[in-house]
Amino acid sequence: MTKYTDKKLTCVVCKKEFIWPAEEQEFFAKKGFKPPLRCPECRKAKKPLPRLFPGTCAKCGKKGIFPSPPGEGPLYCSKCFSSL
Repeated sequence: MTKYTDKKLTCVVCKKEFIWPAEEQEFFAKKGFKPPLRCPECRKAKKPLPRLFPGTCAKCGKKGIFPSPPGEGPLYCSKCFSSL
């Protein structure tokens, strides 16, 4: 049986109250993390969007958008990558 219970916290960004579930508290405690300061919505909004770069597949020559910039190694389109 867990010693944690759901807690109400206040987001430092939007000032809204949110529930911090007991299961998440237990996980944070096991990992040594501090309690969250932001509500789930503000935490999600703070995450950076992945950058995508134009490039050319090293195998088939098809132009596309890739998660790595050109020059950091070969780029492969999803079809060529799955055939490696």
